[in-house]
Amino acid sequence: MSDAIRTYFIKSGKYKVIERTKMDEVIKEQKLQLTGCTQKECAVEIGKILNVRYIVISSISKINKELILNIRIVNVESAEIITSEMEKCQGEGDLINKAEKIVKSISENKAAVNGRPVDNTVAVLDMGKKD
Repeated sequence: MSDAIRTYFIKSGKYKVIERTKMDEVIKEQKLQLTGCTQKECAVEIGKILNVRYIVISSISKINKELILNIRIVNVESAEIITSEMEKCQGEGDLINKAEKIVKSISENKAAVNGRPVDNTVAVLDMGKKD
């Protein structure tokens, strides 16, 4: 799922996106140091190590039989959630369409991220599935 989200952010043309390989190396190297931290804390720490302004966190939750896709952008410097969008999905096959819809919405409302004179470099981090 994170690959699709990463691709949609790249296609928007409004963000510089860090390559997944670089992120995977950082996560692997820092794994022991990040053990026990909360999701947002881990994301912020990884973002600082990657030297990006924002980190994109995605998650998929399952409530009863319904899947919910949530995508948040977190300011690495302040740990503030800049924007967050979620969509209910009709099933696993609907996740890609909803990811595209969310990223498009976030990109169109770029002022939520670009309200300050900073670059729009992001790293997309998949925090996993929550039941």
